[in-house]
Amino acid sequence: MARGAALSNSADFDEFYPVLHRRTRAGFAAILLEHFRAKWTPVRVKKMRPNKNLERFRDSVKFGNALANPVLLPTRTNMVDQTDTYRKWIGRRETLVDFVDPRSIANMDVLLGGDGAWPRKGDPIANFWHCMNFAPRAPHDDLGPDGHPRRGDFMPPIPLPRRMYAGAEMDFIAPLHVGDHVECHTVIADITSKHGRSGALVFVVLADEIRSDGVTKIMQKRTLVFTEAVNKDFSDTSSPKPAPDEADWRQEITPDPITLFRFSALTFNGHRIHYDHPYATDVEGYPDLVVHGPFIALWLITACQRANSNRPIKSFSYRTHAPLFADAPFNVAGKLDRSRAAATLWAAGRDKCLAMTGKVVFAD
Repeated sequence: MARGAALSNSADFDEFYPVLHRRTRAGFAAILLEHFRAKWTPVRVKKMRPNKNLERFRDSVKFGNALANPVLLPTRTNMVDQTDTYRKWIGRRETLVDFVDPRSIANMDVLLGGDGAWPRKGDPIANFWHCMNFAPRAPHDDLGPDGHPRRGDFMPPIPLPRRMYAGAEMDFIAPLHVGDHVECHTVIADITSKHGRSGALVFVVLADEIRSDGVTKIMQKRTLVFTEAVNKDFSDTSSPKPAPDEADWRQEITPDPITLFRFSALTFNGHRIHYDHPYATDVEGYPDLVVHGPFIALWLITACQRANSNRPIKSFSYRTHAPLFADAPFNVAGKLDRSRAAATLWAAGRDKCLAMTGKVVFAD
């Protein structure tokens, strides 16, 4: 089967693709051969001799129900061709409703090193704590093998297996308060693709308007990136950038697996790379559990506010440069600009290279 040829029907494509690149073409051909024989000549299938390629392939592939939606194996050429198809999702909208729950606020405070005091109704919540809200409430049967809702409904059916936050930018127009009933109106604003050192990349930009009582409180854009799987021996092919030496404040964080699990639970995030070690290492090819991008971003803005007497913040943006992993300490730091009206933020791992950069603009 030629690279880029269509798979006719693989409902479990997202689950099967991450290991496909480590298997032989012969094994893949054997699966298709058995499928078509089973479909058209079921009697002969029973008499087929065992196929060693097929058995080796199945050892590590859960090949599920037979064949449903035509998708393309992501290659350098057809991923660009598919972008026009994915761009048909631009303009799709969804609205999620939620409640600013005092228990979640107290739990987040504990997770970020506070005392977990129970907040009063009407208390303003900290900037970016709305990241706990508006998680898609997909039934278990509607989840993909990575723990996210299956693609093809609101999100386009991008076949690249790895998904992560590339960054976000947000304007804080007015605070949300404990007890608020809130709604998030989301539209897919853009979809683009490119090829980097690690292979095919597809970027999906989501534009959110967060309201309470009909009043717009937060405007934000989130960028998700979908990438190819990597082999088990993870290597970051990007060129690392050293973090600045001078900082006005700095704090070290050590995200152990318990912390990552608690943050996943708090944000109703089912992505298995954050709590399922065999999945993170054997399927997605990471060396360890992955620290959530929003968790790092929360520490960027939290450390900034604590170091600046909780000055009100007008806007916050961040960009991910490299993943961070469980049990590996990282630093969050920042430096005020000359006017002291804004600050540059960054997170760096043990190698002192940038994992995330950010910026805040103060409102006062």
